[in-house]
Amino acid sequence: MLAGIGLRPVEAHSILSKFRADHAEFLGSGERANICSESHEIGAVDRIHCVHGVNQTGFIIESSLSGMWHMITGAISTCNLQGPIGIAETSGAAASQGFDNFIFFIAVLSTAVGLLNLFPIPVLDGGHLIFHAYEAVTGKPPSDKALRMFMTVGLTLLLSLMLFALTNDIFCP
Repeated sequence: MLAGIGLRPVEAHSILSKFRADHAEFLGSGERANICSESHEIGAVDRIHCVHGVNQTGFIIESSLSGMWHMITGAISTCNLQGPIGIAETSGAAASQGFDNFIFFIAVLSTAVGLLNLFPIPVLDGGHLIFHAYEAVTGKPPSDKALRMFMTVGLTLLLSLMLFALTNDIFCP
C-alpha cells in the first residue's frame, strides 16, 4: 500500500528501485515470459512465480498495516495518507520509471484497496462479514434499525477518511 500509506513519489521510487534490485530475476529479463510460455502445464517455474506473488502480496499487506499502525501511534506523519491527487502523482512517477514499476504500483494499490475493503466498517465487505458472523452466532440477522445505524456510522467514517486524504493531498507538502 505504497500509495495508501502515502509514500510520496520520491519515497515510492526508492522502494520500487529496491524491489526491482532485489527481484531482478523476476522482472524485466524477458526470460520469465519465454519460460512461462513454453510450459502449458503448471511447472516448477510457475510455482516459483506463484509463491513469489503470494510472498509479495503478504509483504504489501504487512507494510500497509505497519504504515497504518505507525500513523495511528504518531510514529509517521498522517500526511503520508494520500487521496486521489497523491495516488495520481505517485502513479505518474511509477509510470515514468518504466512499465514494470507501474505494474508493481498498480498491484500494490489493488492489494491496498482490497485490504481496506476487508476492514470491519459496516459499508465495506468486512462489515458485511461481521453482520453475517453475528447472524451465524445468534441465528437471526441484525435489526433494520441497527443495520441503518451501523451503515450510517460506517459511511460517515469512510467519507471522513476520504475527505482527510483529499485534504492531505491539497495541504501537506
